[in-house]
Amino acid sequence: MPISSSLDESVSSAFSAVIADQTVRAGRLLAPLAIRYIVVPIVDGGASTVERPLPAPDGLLASLSAQLDFRRVYTANDLVIFENVAYIPSLAVIDENTSLVSEQAGSEVLLSSQLASVAPLARSGDVESVPSQIGVGTVHAAVPFDDGLALDIQGVKVKARVAFGGTSAFDLPIEGVARITFDTPLLHFVLVAFQALLWAVVVIALFDLGRFKRRIASTRLGEIVFHEETEDQK
Repeated sequence: MPISSSLDESVSSAFSAVIADQTVRAGRLLAPLAIRYIVVPIVDGGASTVERPLPAPDGLLASLSAQLDFRRVYTANDLVIFENVAYIPSLAVIDENTSLVSEQAGSEVLLSSQLASVAPLARSGDVESVPSQIGVGTVHAAVPFDDGLALDIQGVKVKARVAFGGTSAFDLPIEGVARITFDTPLLHFVLVAFQALLWAVVVIALFDLGRFKRRIASTRLGEIVFHEETEDQK
């Protein structure tokens, strides 16, 4: 079962608000999560096929079309695609106003604020980034906050802080070439080693169990032969 995070809950809450027609600014709720496109499949190849397409859930397309920050960019018989024009890139330098907003949490703050990025940054893998020249400001990453996240700039390590109640941000006091890194806790390596040890014990036990059964069978056979020979001698 996939591990969920608070960011998954934020996505679920945003779309629940869309379906219930509780807001027309869902794009702002999804902006810090770097969600740019919303795809509504009409034909999924399972329950809905080309020969027998099922309609989209009642009111879904209408509710998405009513969102001020969603723009329909593609419509076909098999799917509909909306673009969230309010989104922030998954890794980017954000402007001063967005940085101030990021220090707060709650949907009310996001709904009343227009977020903006200054420049996107290239990522390397899931979390880390490509070294880039960055000025004084705030870098936002659309990943769950973790104590192991840090931004290395000119040899100075800037620890991550919680942004928008769940993502990560780095406030840079100086300018220079910066790169986001992730330090895996020592406990993680200990747990991995312990798990590997447990698997090794299980495998060894399985092999030894088979050998143990063979020894028992051999011992019993030896006992039977011994008794038969004793009877013959009598």
